[in-house]
Amino acid sequence: MRYSGGKIGRRGLLAAAGSFAIWDSSAKTGAATGETPQSLTALAQSIDRLRSSAGGEMVGIQQSEAGAITRTAQSKARDIVSVKDFGAVGGNAALDTAAINAAIDTGKHVFFPIGVYSYVPSGKALAFGQVLYGESPLTTRIAKVDSDGDMFTMAAGSGLRDIGLQGNGGIYTGKLAGRGLVIGADTSNITLQNVNILDMYGYAVEVTANNGGSQLRIIGGIYDRTNPALAAIQMPEADTEATPRHLVGVASTGVLIDTGGADNLLLTGIYTRDVFFGAASKKVILSGSRISTLGGVMIVKGTDNAVSGNSIAGSITVDSGAATCVVSGNVVVGASANVDNSALGANVTDFRYGGSKTYDPRRIADGAAHSTTVTCIGARMGMIASAAISIDQAGVTLTAYVSAADTVTVRYQNESGGGAVDLASHNLRVEAR
Repeated sequence: MRYSGGKIGRRGLLAAAGSFAIWDSSAKTGAATGETPQSLTALAQSIDRLRSSAGGEMVGIQQSEAGAITRTAQSKARDIVSVKDFGAVGGNAALDTAAINAAIDTGKHVFFPIGVYSYVPSGKALAFGQVLYGESPLTTRIAKVDSDGDMFTMAAGSGLRDIGLQGNGGIYTGKLAGRGLVIGADTSNITLQNVNILDMYGYAVEVTANNGGSQLRIIGGIYDRTNPALAAIQMPEADTEATPRHLVGVASTGVLIDTGGADNLLLTGIYTRDVFFGAASKKVILSGSRISTLGGVMIVKGTDNAVSGNSIAGSITVDSGAATCVVSGNVVVGASANVDNSALGANVTDFRYGGSKTYDPRRIADGAAHSTTVTCIGARMGMIASAAISIDQAGVTLTAYVSAADTVTVRYQNESGGGAVDLASHNLRVEAR
């Protein structure tokens, strides 16, 4: 028997031995030459089963490579869970909350096809190792609807990839709280890759437990809060042991992160308005990044932290409580305002402060000396100072030292051994570091 007509439907054209009959599966009547009504009934039942949820068990799939086994289409399809398997629309109109939560309850990775999924969050917990993923954070977004709940609570090994979380920015009356992702205790090896978390009234990401989120990896993406002056990502108050975490290639139009009391945190290739260093932070490395403080000041606090190889639009202050921190090799616009307020010798910086003036010293007798001062904003007692003049020194030795805040004293000592020296008017430049 041969079937023709393009596809099997509720009605079909059966051809056999040169004759045909029209078959209506609902009536289970009619026969073609050589066929019996019973065979047509069985065929109708098979087609009905193919159309049902059991149809996937009737179709086999096998990879072409050697060693592959035959699986049913049902088994193969269930390898991947999509929110649309549970009725999500992704049209930014109907609520998809129930469908998203049901998909997460499977404990498997959950795929979000292109769309905007309206979601009333309540801090839904992901399963161990579970990943939510889409096609792009620009085209696949979960949009927070009127709620002050957190979006999701992370588990060990869980993550998000190629997806966006859209906050409501507190635009709903009384709904002025709620975070994007919450990372608690015993949650190691979380990965957020190419994820945008935007317009959150609360933190976009918060590590709430000390030592939580060990081996956290945030790679790419944009993280913003409604108020750009507040940190989008918050580290815990005080890790009690080394807890490695990494932010690589991450951006924020506001303040990206407050390091809190993180111990072992790498920030590299980031773009942000500022980084808030917590006084309890330890071994934070900020490198290869663009910090656009808009003329403001980035304050370095904590212990054993390093800020190196960055482009900073503003200035840097090393806090008075900072200890054994290194700040060097940065390209800083506004560097004349850099300040190290810590105890001398506690930190290593390459801050350099300069000053100059036009000066015409009086005649200096052989073996005699004369001193003058130059304003050098940023200079502090105990710094190393140096001086140079724009003409031949004629045997006069220059000695410079910081004599007071923002002040360098330069001593002219006639060591010529050839009598008095009367230097012409010149430009006197000083530097303190």
